[in-house]
Amino acid sequence: GLNCSDEVFKLNRALYGLKISPKSWNDKFNEIMVINGFTRSQHDYCLYYSDDVYLLLFVDDALITGGKTEKVKNLINILYKNFKVKDMGEANVFLGMQFNRTNDGLIINQNKIIDKLLKEFNMEKCRGVTTPMEVGFKLDESNLIIDVPYRQLVCSLMYIAVMTRPDLSFAVSILSRILDKPTIQTWQAAKRVLRYLSATKEKGLRFDKNEGKLISYSDADWAGDTVSQKSVSGFFASDGSKSYCMVFKETT
Repeated sequence: GLNCSDEVFKLNRALYGLKISPKSWNDKFNEIMVINGFTRSQHDYCLYYSDDVYLLLFVDDALITGGKTEKVKNLINILYKNFKVKDMGEANVFLGMQFNRTNDGLIINQNKIIDKLLKEFNMEKCRGVTTPMEVGFKLDESNLIIDVPYRQLVCSLMYIAVMTRPDLSFAVSILSRILDKPTIQTWQAAKRVLRYLSATKEKGLRFDKNEGKLISYSDADWAGDTVSQKSVSGFFASDGSKSYCMVFKETT
């Protein structure tokens, strides 16, 4: 909103909304954490750890956990001294994920986000289905359709798939290949994923207390794309509990 022609103002600190502000904030946060003995993970720059205390930062939201309550409280006090923070207590919701604790572990789902998505796309009363995509689905790039929020829907589904619903990974990976050229077929397929979520909204990731060994499997559909002769491959990993993850990619 500044309107001037012959004056320049020098900022003493980054203001909210400037391009440099996110970087300045992250540099400052990292500096405080390092000074207080924490190490930034080289595998995930959002993760800091120190002697059985862990902090996961997402922009300006953070999760803190650790084996000893006094060390967790000490970290919270450090943050209070250096930033304007708000302690939300025990984590129940974080980045749209809901945490449900049991005697044996933890269940994470996103049923509230799913309800919001169903309402946004007028699918609240849709008929549920048992699979996210039809068997033998093949992309047909004819019959383009415009003026539908296809990209918005697929990107929302992608977020849910990455966070708590890896069972959507295959369908989302297929639908995201033509974000800029949706067709009647892919628009209906994207809405089918919503129908699947409507019937399975309570499902999520379950992490049990156990010392199971890591088990993994991989497979491919062997040239499932009859036009390009490319395969879709994926892997499944589990530590013996109900938790797992899958990643799919197209390869020659």
